[in-house]
Amino acid sequence: MSASSYRETIVAILVELGELEGTKQTNLLAEPEQDLEFVAIAMDSLTALDLCVNLEDATGRIVEPADLVAYPSINRLASYLDGGGGAH
Repeated sequence: MSASSYRETIVAILVELGELEGTKQTNLLAEPEQDLEFVAIAMDSLTALDLCVNLEDATGRIVEPADLVAYPSINRLASYLDGGGGAH
């Protein structure tokens, strides 16, 4: 997967979890340079855990809640995963 694929996957999961509305999703996907920090969507700890589990299911990469702190935005997390982070 590429960084853009990881990014699209993260956005899709956030939509499924009810953290992003359709307009925000459209804007994020239309403008890859646009980033969104997880704190900006007021994601709680349960949603963060759901994001990690769903990302692991979708990508095969292990994503820990601590990774969301270390890479606190959609683009940063996607770059981390693209760079080999979260490997089994």
